[in-house]
Amino acid sequence: MDFYFPDKGKAARFISFLEDVVPMKVKSSKKLIGTDDKSNVSNYKYTNLVEICTLCKDDLLFLPKKLALSIGNISRLVLVKNVSNVIHVIDPLSGQTGNIESDAYWRDPFRPIITAARTRLTRYMILGKEPVFLERNASKKAVGKKQRSKLALITAARESDLGRNDSQIEERSQLGYLMKSGDVCVGYDLTEAQLVDEEAEELRSSGKLPDVVFVRKLYGGVATGES
Repeated sequence: MDFYFPDKGKAARFISFLEDVVPMKVKSSKKLIGTDDKSNVSNYKYTNLVEICTLCKDDLLFLPKKLALSIGNISRLVLVKNVSNVIHVIDPLSGQTGNIESDAYWRDPFRPIITAARTRLTRYMILGKEPVFLERNASKKAVGKKQRSKLALITAARESDLGRNDSQIEERSQLGYLMKSGDVCVGYDLTEAQLVDEEAEELRSSGKLPDVVFVRKLYGGVATGES
């Protein structure tokens, strides 16, 4: 996508705005397009090549090991919680959060193992839950009371399985405090997914990743299928 600005200052302000809302990097160059020898004035064309982070809210990531260690030794399997000038991530099994600075992302860019597309999300019916009280998370740090109270062991079934078989899934979730029997949520079904990262796919195939990562609870007509 190309943007054209009448002067260099307006382009700089636009780039400054982008830096405040999304992780990005920029390369600048200039090209001489004309010179007036009488007035000793040169005319340049300035070009700024801006590359924006492609991660989006609810993308599922498998972080590089060094990066996970650098942001509090968080689990390598995380969800994108939000994207601003930094990338906010959350461990879906413990609720531990972390922030990935723009510099850290561009030092070793990575892509999601599952993107937050509607076609990649599976609908689940919540059948029950049990509170989970972790004393320590993946980083070996003590879990705060607020974080601890949000966790639950969720029992759920795929909506597509209801009335066809008795298949159920049990998995921890940071969304446990929101859930109750009869609720509908969406998540990533890792039992059937093909992950783009080779190491993550190897862990999935060997059963070392969760069967499902719950992403969000559905409300109103979206939950009932009316809209």
